[in-house]
Amino acid sequence: MDKIDFKKTLSGCRAPHGTFEITEVPTMKYLMINGHQDPNSSDAYPAAIAIPYPEAYES
Repeated sequence: MDKIDFKKTLSGCRAPHGTFEITEVPTMKYLMINGHQDPNSSDAYPAAIAIPYPEAYES
């Protein structure tokens, strides 16, 4: 499967520099890890990213 850069292919995923726009974002699947620490210094970050990472690249 090829990598898709949605900022280049969907105009709703980018805005012209220096302007504000209301955009319609198409329905997509998202993965999120919620946290509040610096990922570079948190021991929990590698464990948290290990769970959804395979799922993100499997589909």
